[in-house]
Amino acid sequence: MKVHLSIELDQGLILEFSVTGRNRHDSKEFEKLSSPIEEIELAAGVKAYGSRKNFELVVSKHGKPYLYFKPNAKGLAKGSPAWKQAYQELKANPEEWLEGFHVRSLIEAVNSFIKRRFGSFLLSRHLGCRLRSSSSRFLLSS
Repeated sequence: MKVHLSIELDQGLILEFSVTGRNRHDSKEFEKLSSPIEEIELAAGVKAYGSRKNFELVVSKHGKPYLYFKPNAKGLAKGSPAWKQAYQELKANPEEWLEGFHVRSLIEAVNSFIKRRFGSFLLSRHLGCRLRSSSSRFLLSS
């Protein structure tokens, strides 16, 4: 199972979360987490979230995307000016770009807090029970 989080940057409050199977594509979850949020100041995420569609989604909500690029990524826009701009910014000034990406460490801190508080294992065998159990952990920690 995988847990996907969207948090508020100032206080680390969980805005949205979703729990998926381990074989589900992460980039599709990004849109689900972002859609209820009207305005995004900044979005930071790992390579799995780094699709052109997600870059455009963040920019359409007046935000700055810091979604890390896969190793084979190219700077070609292919219909996504936001992708091309972020790629060029990363290549031109990697240290500054990585400072923005570093905000992602807040999500890791929230994940770590939840694991310390509730444990990192789910004891349920059935998928439905595991989903309820993990969801309740995130609701209780908000």
